[in-house]
Amino acid sequence: MNPNRRCMLAHALAAGGVCAFPAVAQSRFPDKPVKIVVPFAVGGASDTFARLIGEMLAERLGQPFLVENRAGAGGTIAANAVARAPADGYTLFVGDIGTHGIASSLYGHKLGYDAVKDFVPISFSVINPLVLVATPSLEATDLRQLIALAKSEPGRVSYASSGSGGISHLAAELLESTAGIDLLHVPYKGGAPALADLMAGQVQLMIPSLSTSVPHIRSGKVRAIAVTSGHRSPLLPDVPTVSEAGLPGYVVEPWLGILAPAGTPKATSDLLQREFAAVLALPAVRDKLAARGFEVAGGNGDDLAQIVTSDVKRWAKIVEQSGAKVE
Repeated sequence: MNPNRRCMLAHALAAGGVCAFPAVAQSRFPDKPVKIVVPFAVGGASDTFARLIGEMLAERLGQPFLVENRAGAGGTIAANAVARAPADGYTLFVGDIGTHGIASSLYGHKLGYDAVKDFVPISFSVINPLVLVATPSLEATDLRQLIALAKSEPGRVSYASSGSGGISHLAAELLESTAGIDLLHVPYKGGAPALADLMAGQVQLMIPSLSTSVPHIRSGKVRAIAVTSGHRSPLLPDVPTVSEAGLPGYVVEPWLGILAPAGTPKATSDLLQREFAAVLALPAVRDKLAARGFEVAGGNGDDLAQIVTSDVKRWAKIVEQSGAKVE
């Protein structure tokens, strides 16, 4: 047969709904394992959240959701890697207030990614509140007493952080500027050694995550002074917020959200958005998250986009005021 006639026949068959060759099945997302990149070590808040949600997504979608821990540089190493990953929905990222709020102003042009332009927001998932805690030997037992003590002896009261420029550092810097006090910053390489020295009495204050602090608060190894969120935590109902305790308007609510590389197909991101929302709405999941100190936000991609934009602006001012530098 003439090649031109063969081509015309093929077009005619296709137009008539007849196919002369075996049909190629359209792949359905996901048809292979999905990777959730956590920018911190195993056992932390982001890791705990990702593993719990990943298990439920795997059950619903029939493919493994595998957690990959890629720690370093405050989460920015992992964020850079995900920003450059294939935009096909098979690589997701657990972003937080650090990677998508603080890092832009802390690292500047060295950051390597744009928190807004290089990602597609999928889910504004949970809030992971912080709590101001003190070593039991500190004479101040509430926030007003602490502020009075710090004002009477500027620079004497010390606080630990998980590192310069991290959320535990900047939350304390915001506390200082709001209260008009001067505390001594002692940065550590990670939250665990900082909290250990607090319990040992080597430093006097810290603002770690609620999820990692509750066991030590309940055991009496540290004293809870106030939570940083806009309302009291169900895990510590007798502990006031910082705003209630004497600094109206002070609110710091670290969050965790799911993002994908920019360019991810809308159909894929929409499906992921629906599935994350469905999982976070499950009573069993909400109970497990609450037991670990998380508060389910349950917002969608648009909600997360607004949070990221707002936090980039808010924390730029706080980083500038604090003089925080990347170590």
